[in-house]
Amino acid sequence: MRHRGVIEAIAAETGLKIEVGGGVRDEETIAGLLAAGVTQVVVGTRALEDMDWFKKVVHDDQFAGHLVLGLDARDGRIATRGWTETGEMTTGEMAKIVNDWPLAAIVYTDISCDGMLTGPNTEATEKLARLCNVPVIASGGVGTLEDIKNLSTLPIRGIIVGRSLYEKRFTLEEALSLLETPS
Repeated sequence: MRHRGVIEAIAAETGLKIEVGGGVRDEETIAGLLAAGVTQVVVGTRALEDMDWFKKVVHDDQFAGHLVLGLDARDGRIATRGWTETGEMTTGEMAKIVNDWPLAAIVYTDISCDGMLTGPNTEATEKLARLCNVPVIASGGVGTLEDIKNLSTLPIRGIIVGRSLYEKRFTLEEALSLLETPS
């Protein structure tokens, strides 16, 4: 695990709940991340390419409730391997498969929106959230506070915001304030 020391320091010094993903391919890596103080581990490609393995790991008592399925999509179809491969299975079909698994969440990214700052695919995000009992976290496309406001009306657990913060389109405080203010 490449950044274990940094992850451990962040967990110890901040007390924050931490979610880590990217390149997670085996139980040893998952266990190591959890031991380092990570709350949730995102598994994408390996989970989607080896569902038997993922089902076994998700239902393992030491991992249940700590795993997040990274579900990236292009035109509603699941994309893997850093978005270089798009399969035939849809996000809705996958949601039905994992519907009652003890997952912490599904991070859903419409890759046509990710990093574009042009707004998230709220329609697809809502559809996925309504199809599945697993909480959905929206990712990709948030460029304005209005995007966050629109996503906050959906039945989702959270919103991942990246580039818009890096480019100072708004502050984290402004985004949090918007979410704390009743509509």
